Amino acid sequence: MNSNVLLASSIAITCGDSSIYTSDQRTNEYSKRFDTFANDNHFILQSATVASLEKGGILDSSLLALERDLGQILFLTNGGGYVSRRVVQPVRSFLKGIVERWDRLTTYAANAAVSPGEFIRQESMARPSNGVLLRTAGHPIETYLLIGRFAHSFSMKAPGWILKVLHDQPERKVSMDLAMLSAYLIGDECVCEVAYGLFRRTSATLGLDYTACTDSLPQYLRELASRDSASHCLTTRTELDFNCSVLATKSVSSVAGLDRNHKQINRILNADTMYVLHFWGMWCAPCIQQHPDIMRVADTLQQMGCNMIHVAGDNSPKFDTWKKFVEDQSGEHLFTSRSDARSSIGERLAVSSYPSYVVLGKNGEILGRADAYYQLVPMIRSAQLGKR
Repeated sequence: MNSNVLLASSIAITCGDSSIYTSDQRTNEYSKRFDTFANDNHFILQSATVASLEKGGILDSSLLALERDLGQILFLTNGGGYVSRRVVQPVRSFLKGIVERWDRLTTYAANAAVSPGEFIRQESMARPSNGVLLRTAGHPIETYLLIGRFAHSFSMKAPGWILKVLHDQPERKVSMDLAMLSAYLIGDECVCEVAYGLFRRTSATLGLDYTACTDSLPQYLRELASRDSASHCLTTRTELDFNCSVLATKSVSSVAGLDRNHKQINRILNADTMYVLHFWGMWCAPCIQQHPDIMRVADTLQQMGCNMIHVAGDNSPKFDTWKKFVEDQSGEHLFTSRSDARSSIGERLAVSSYPSYVVLGKNGEILGRADAYYQLVPMIRSAQLGKR
């Protein structure tokens, strides 16, 4: 939101900057925390750590504190005014609903007597939805944007939160069960935001959470996104269609880019050789940090008869910066610039997280994807043994 001032009789909250004023010091303190929460795209819940989860759950501190802050704002303003009645109350109700569903979900996880699908069915029977979507709820724009942003951010992280409750060790993949429980946790009113958040979470590692659009997970995401015509639903369906077309691509025959001499080349892949395409960038801190280990893995793969091609994307550092970094390194290195981004191999394979890897078998067949360098040697060994 762009500096929209929300006024009440004894409170003013400015969303978008730090200009907050009020006639009551206590209300001002609650307002500051509300403003911080509302405008920080990297709120603590979005980067919840395993350590914080082990304390009893993601919703036992920051989110609960916010919900209580909103309650205090309502109390101190006597529930009157535009902010209290039209903006604060719906946000508080939304967060309170998540807290209540989280409590029921953690109780279910402790017992786990039924499947996730049966749990959600029982919840739907016991607490039926009112059928009102966020877009049609009649909220003022400030409330609509706040709740939508929270729902989108929470849905991207919810699979990890839930997995920590269901199991001792977190996993990487988002299963159908995790997606359903995440949608349950965030709530039916935000179905489009949930669909897009889960889509973003799974598309970051395309080919890992699902390998074809006939799988149950992408079909579930499409079903969620088909319940409304809001922008997040439309975007989910459009981008999901693109990812489906990418997953339908079965092979890669060549990789284009600039070599270290600034010469545009089209590297034709040898039909009898296995390859790993390593996608990275100079702007990517994990890429730089892991680069020595990645190069050692590349040497190991070469001894196994598999070549690694390092494809760097231009996201800020220019060609000369990249060239200086790789000039003394072994192996094949290519640089893709912004000018040919649309036709680059990374774009054609919908690579959206870095570093990431695409494993190619003979004749350029796409065997799989990986998001960690230590997964590569086992994948190549398995492929060579015919255990795909």
